[in-house]
Amino acid sequence: MLAAIVVVSALLVPAASAQTVEDIEARDSLIAAQEALLNVYRCRFGIDTEIVPGGCIDGVPAEPAAVPGSFTGTPTAAAIEARDGLIAAQEALLNVYRCRFGIDTEIVPWGCFNGVPVPEGQAHLYDPIRPPMAPAYIDWRWPNDQQHFSELVTEFTIHNDVGNWSNRYGYYLILTQNYISDTGFYFGLQTNANGRGKAVIFSRWGTRDLANARWSEADGWTESSGHEGDFIGVRRSYPWSASNYQIRMGPDGLDSDGQWFGLWITDLATGVTTWIGSLKFPLLNGTAAMQPYSSATIELYGGYEPIRPIEIPQWQVSVKRPWGDGVQSTWGYTSYPWDDSENALFNSDVWYDPSEDAAHLLVGGTTERKTAAGRVDFSSG
Repeated sequence: MLAAIVVVSALLVPAASAQTVEDIEARDSLIAAQEALLNVYRCRFGIDTEIVPGGCIDGVPAEPAAVPGSFTGTPTAAAIEARDGLIAAQEALLNVYRCRFGIDTEIVPWGCFNGVPVPEGQAHLYDPIRPPMAPAYIDWRWPNDQQHFSELVTEFTIHNDVGNWSNRYGYYLILTQNYISDTGFYFGLQTNANGRGKAVIFSRWGTRDLANARWSEADGWTESSGHEGDFIGVRRSYPWSASNYQIRMGPDGLDSDGQWFGLWITDLATGVTTWIGSLKFPLLNGTAAMQPYSSATIELYGGYEPIRPIEIPQWQVSVKRPWGDGVQSTWGYTSYPWDDSENALFNSDVWYDPSEDAAHLLVGGTTERKTAAGRVDFSSG
């Protein structure tokens, strides 16, 4: 029966074509066959049995399947459209039964997830991926005469609080990735830092020596590891939420063998500034300074098992153009650098809003990619 239904369905002529009696009768046959299959499912799995003509006996319909008679009227487009609508509704219900009871699932067009059909056009949300993955970026650039800077200030808005949404996975809002003296570093907010919940983190590469780190003894801690290349980091618990913030990185002392840089975050709603920690960077030609560029993204991290993109909560953050030594970024570009990866997160979007003078990062959930990547010349404020 199933094969016959598939063959008949493939032979149907669109309603917009010339209508014939054969078009009507083909649809009536398909409607009868699909209703018969629905009744088979209903009796087999004991669902909606009250609408099976004659009921069910021992898990099968009590009455034979109905056979449609010959069509004697005048075929019209409206008649075909009405039948096509019924066929689509039957097919949708068949797919609900298939996914719910795990039968004939291989013919459900976009597959099943958690016992329900995957919506049309959303199969990418249900294909498992393995973190880490940072799907959408905004890269900031400065004028050519800005060779380097020692202080970086960024304001940003968290539009919704995803909280510590998982003990196995997390989000890392990377507000800056850059280099000082050829030493890479980054900083930002995490939903679950080292299993301790919400925090701000600041890391640099090229060493495992914690003598190059200062941190809060009250509610801060350090990390020294080689799992992403040798690095050290300072972390501090911080109860960020949906609000406006400013984060600043700048000099915090000079030693004979390096320059200290500290990280501070300010809740703009309360005006309270919190020191996160400081890291020492090596000198290069007697100085230590940041390169005149930066990038921001939201990274999905953690977990040893795959996760489906639909299971990741939607998070939106907007980041204003940063200031390097008092000079604001003048241009930049957006990108989706990992779209060719088997772990790509296509439920991500990034765009610049000139009315806010801010770039928006949106990832997770049912996010639709609406904005093409490319260069952005920012407004002058």
